[in-house]
Amino acid sequence: MTQKQKESVAKYLYDVSKLSYTGLVLYGFLREGGPSIVPIFMGAICGTVAFLMAYSLEGE
Repeated sequence: MTQKQKESVAKYLYDVSKLSYTGLVLYGFLREGGPSIVPIFMGAICGTVAFLMAYSLEGE
């Protein structure tokens, strides 16, 4: 992969990180039946994994 491609993928993964974290955490708080810890936890995990992947791509 070229440096430009790595930068583009890293930017995409940062966006995925933000969207997955925000979407799942908001869903966990706003869903019918009250808050649920599972979507909140999954949002935090998905967001963190995507962020770490983007961070590692930028570091290479």
